[in-house]
Amino acid sequence: MTNGGISYRDYWVSSHEKERVELRTILDELSPFRDNHWEINRSPDGTADRYLWNALQVLFSGQDTQLANEFLDTSLRVIERTMQERKLDRPECEGGRPRNYGRLLRTNVYVKALLGGPFDRTQALEAAGHYADWCKAVRKSSWDSQDQAYYLIAVRLSLLAGACDQASGLLKAGKKLKWHEKEASLLKALLERSKIQEFSGDKQKQDFLAFLDEVRNPHYKPGVFLEHVIYPFEIAMVYTMYYEGDGRSPDLQRAIELVSR
Repeated sequence: MTNGGISYRDYWVSSHEKERVELRTILDELSPFRDNHWEINRSPDGTADRYLWNALQVLFSGQDTQLANEFLDTSLRVIERTMQERKLDRPECEGGRPRNYGRLLRTNVYVKALLGGPFDRTQALEAAGHYADWCKAVRKSSWDSQDQAYYLIAVRLSLLAGACDQASGLLKAGKKLKWHEKEASLLKALLERSKIQEFSGDKQKQDFLAFLDEVRNPHYKPGVFLEHVIYPFEIAMVYTMYYEGDGRSPDLQRAIELVSR
């Protein structure tokens, strides 16, 4: 468990046992490429993201690495085919651009790293740019918790890419983040400390860890838009990179442990 907090491992184990058959069915019988499903799919980035989501749930349980890898492999197949066919460039995907570009690249970075490859900082930074560009086009009157969450994805991806200046610039750009003020405040504090290369041994670290303990709760319902499985994983990756590591790369396995224990 983190910082003496509550352990949720039993929850994830129980959830996995209940959903094991359904998860197997998804892989064996509900291929994203079956029949004409691929041809009519207008959000392949969302499809790849859901397979990553399933993989993380299995990994949080610590029960079946092989099953998790099958979900990751399927996600990667979706990503690679989407890129090969330039599917997101098609007219039917226009409504999601450029956020869908960002989500596809973000998922690609995480999937490949979870499968044992390097964490692609360059692609993470490119993904951050797409999320930020999406948010730039949002009208002030429509700037709600969902778009603010997307904006903070751009900040977190910038941090995970090691681009602290870009992350800081996004947070100083004047975008109001009232629906996610607590996270924004913690990220601003982290970036201030990054200027002096000092992240550990103080209340700031404990505050960040306490926030992670809050959002990793499987029953966490903040009343605003959040990606409930990937979000705590991403927060945990930022923590491992800046509060436990040297700021060069996140530790994905440690992040899984922090979320699930």
